Amino acid sequence: MKQFVEKYIPTVCIVLAMISFWTPLFEVINEYEFTGFDLIRGVDIGYGYVLEKNYAFILLLALPFLGACLLYLIREIKICMVISALLGLVSIISVVALTNYQKYIMGQYMSLQFGFWVMFFFFGCWCITSLIVAIKIIKNQSNELKAPILVEVDKADAFIPQKNIEATKKKHKTKSTIEAKVETEKQELSSIQLLEEDDRTVSIANDLNKQNMIIEILGDGFSKAMKLEKFPCSIGSNKNEDNVYFADCRLSPSHLVLFFEEGQFQVVDNESKNGTQLNGRNIGKTFNSIKMGDILEAGTLKIVIKQVG
Repeated sequence: MKQFVEKYIPTVCIVLAMISFWTPLFEVINEYEFTGFDLIRGVDIGYGYVLEKNYAFILLLALPFLGACLLYLIREIKICMVISALLGLVSIISVVALTNYQKYIMGQYMSLQFGFWVMFFFFGCWCITSLIVAIKIIKNQSNELKAPILVEVDKADAFIPQKNIEATKKKHKTKSTIEAKVETEKQELSSIQLLEEDDRTVSIANDLNKQNMIIEILGDGFSKAMKLEKFPCSIGSNKNEDNVYFADCRLSPSHLVLFFEEGQFQVVDNESKNGTQLNGRNIGKTFNSIKMGDILEAGTLKIVIKQVG
């Protein structure tokens, strides 16, 4: 159901927005036809400017398509719904203005002029929306790759085994919730340090029972099976620190962490910006047991637990 909504709802919202956008245009065309105006002459929109009708029609067609294409490109469902509702509301107002105002208040000339100014308001909405979306695409371009890449940070040369070592640095005194969890159980787990040339230290715990898990990561048009042997195992968008790295603008650094504790596998969301779901349910900040067949969702990824033990 969620896949269906994510796939088709943006398209439906865009179509509704474009229909509501064009409603005042058709009303103005009807006004022209009923009053016998020459379509080539255009309409005086005030301040000495005359809008040629064919140019107005081209403008009305071009801007909605531009905005719709940009919205569809990034599947921004919320933006689509907001713009659709906004255009629908203003469309109703403009239609009322083009009918009742003509009869009771403004008269024919002012009605047409008012209708065109309402449509210029539409132009502004679409231009601003398109600009915002374009800026967002450019901003996220550095985090997105043409082909998804998964990287396992598991280089033997990079790890220096030591027993009961707490990773500390004066410049990096803050600890994540993952490191705090590992330290409370340091009597049961051995620790290893990952030392990097840029003066950063990351502490990762390795379970003594050598448990492993096979997962399948599904993305947009790709899938990859992986075997995880070191726990805790962090999955996120930080190339330098996460055990499993994925370039996804909706994935947070250290988005979620997999643990093996008390004889069972567990998962926790590490305060990510978009949350983590287990079998369609948001897990929040609590530890949740996972088993074979469970499905985790983080960002645009689906992580299927294929085998444990």
